[in-house]
Amino acid sequence: MSRKIQNIAEDNSLLMSQEHFRNPFSLRVERFWQWFREHSDTIENSIQQKRNDSEGINALMNDGLSIIGEDIYYNIGGHNELTFCIEEHTECHHLYPYLVASMPEDLGKKWTVFPCKQPDDTAGFVLNMYGKGIDMSELKVSPTYDNEGNRFDLQYFHPVFAELNEQECLSALYLIIELTIGEGASYNYINQVYKADNDKDMIPVSKLAETMKTIIEANGKKYSTKPESSYFSYSCQPDEEEKRLRLDIVCGTSRYMALNHEYAEGGHYIYDSLVAKGTAPIMLIMIQPEGMTVEEFLDMRYQVEDHLIELFRNSTIKGLFLGGAYGATGTAYIDLLLYDGRQFIDYISKDDMLCRILSQETDGSCPVQLMLKEFTQDSRVYRLKNNNGKKWWNRLFRPFTHKEQ
Repeated sequence: MSRKIQNIAEDNSLLMSQEHFRNPFSLRVERFWQWFREHSDTIENSIQQKRNDSEGINALMNDGLSIIGEDIYYNIGGHNELTFCIEEHTECHHLYPYLVASMPEDLGKKWTVFPCKQPDDTAGFVLNMYGKGIDMSELKVSPTYDNEGNRFDLQYFHPVFAELNEQECLSALYLIIELTIGEGASYNYINQVYKADNDKDMIPVSKLAETMKTIIEANGKKYSTKPESSYFSYSCQPDEEEKRLRLDIVCGTSRYMALNHEYAEGGHYIYDSLVAKGTAPIMLIMIQPEGMTVEEFLDMRYQVEDHLIELFRNSTIKGLFLGGAYGATGTAYIDLLLYDGRQFIDYISKDDMLCRILSQETDGSCPVQLMLKEFTQDSRVYRLKNNNGKKWWNRLFRPFTHKEQ
């Protein structure tokens, strides 16, 4: 069942020389809030005095937000409110909560900052799209709740939608829903949507948030308008001859299924968007040794996952645990989104606790192999290396002896 993987890089210096390792998201966030503190009074005065200088404020904000990267959308105004907007950039659901949580305490006393657009009263508002005036008060929906997944399928109806094609209907629908219940709730709870022929037994979209909240809380769960990044279980049926990394997955869990789908399809868009903002989407790869049962191997993977989750929770490592999976070829995958990739590699290479977990052996002769790969099919596989040369690390990564990929 064990496997050998070709073209393993023994030196990770090339990996860590890349821009998203040299200028990581966590550092960009720190530098942005330093910039915001320096310009906070200017921005605040412009808002409070209601100067007709939106172009000036936008130019100033865009200058600061460029520290983080491109395609950073926001709303600013009101009583010192700054809202980061996801728009169609799903990767930001996994980045903006960290960005907002990193705001210095002194700024938090003056500013209210949200990681996504919040619910708004859209009653009487008419959305002009595709040459049509879409009265939001005429949009009706019918939510069906899935308790296990804590999500809703929606049927929807609007009289104007009969004049639009399916893609136009979906674009208008999602925009109205995000404006009405907020980007966070839409991301957390909306699953499949289906167009209906009439609005029988439907409710106005303005009552959707209240209805979802009532149902979710009645099932003993908490309703949130912030991105929750819930875990989803999935299963696959790989070809028996499939030996490529990750395409052998039998089952797993993930809080970012779109990233998994993109990898399987050989795409780069989400990956490139994450990397452009300084994050490192990676997977750790564990190879099941001969003599170790599947149950023992999975238990070891869970121990590694629990250890990493704790490191993220206490901020020893900056990032997010995304999920894990098991492959039919005896390979385990642990998916991570790193806000500081260099810090992770430096720390994990010297982590004695990780060493003890991985050095559990069934016959005293074959420790578990551990490698790192970025979230694209064409990326290289790297051995994690110990920079201080501890003997256990060299012992841990002995050469493969089994069938090649």
